[in-house]
Amino acid sequence: MDPQQASRAGEGVACEGMLPLAWREAASEPDALRLAGLAERNQAVVRTVLALEDLGTDSAEDGGGAGGELARIESKLNLLLDLVAELLDGQRTVPASRPVRLSSTWIEWGGSNLPPIGARVEVEIYLHPSFPRPLRLGGEIGAGRAFETPSVLLAFDPLPEPGQESLERLIFRRHRRSIAQERARQRPSP
Repeated sequence: MDPQQASRAGEGVACEGMLPLAWREAASEPDALRLAGLAERNQAVVRTVLALEDLGTDSAEDGGGAGGELARIESKLNLLLDLVAELLDGQRTVPASRPVRLSSTWIEWGGSNLPPIGARVEVEIYLHPSFPRPLRLGGEIGAGRAFETPSVLLAFDPLPEPGQESLERLIFRRHRRSIAQERARQRPSP
């Protein structure tokens, strides 16, 4: 889909926020072998982020017993993840956060140092602060419109079905969570 069409159509559900994002120009369209490797890697990244976002959502409601044991295991796992992330922070430079709108078929971001319209690029998007491994997606740049600052929109190269479904699930969860948070903010305090 043309990046302009994706932007105008508001295709699908999107989530917004500040995410670390870096881009680089791609020499050409990737071959099938590279696409397959990226798809497998990206699916692992999304699965891990979904699992990280699930941690702690059920254990707080369980109270004691098996739920209490699960909460202890989750807290140990969180500690381990924090320690590993801290170690990796020293080895990998995570890019600056930018305003981002992300859907399962495109990403729009604003700020400075944007790629030119029509350029073929690959982006790295860091989806979770405890997991410093980026989602990598490529495609063609179009003009963005969602932000007050200059922005661009990248329409993704087609993703294999399992990767597309995982990304859709992540986007839907984040979109639903943002709606719930907005409703909670708008409710009058008792």
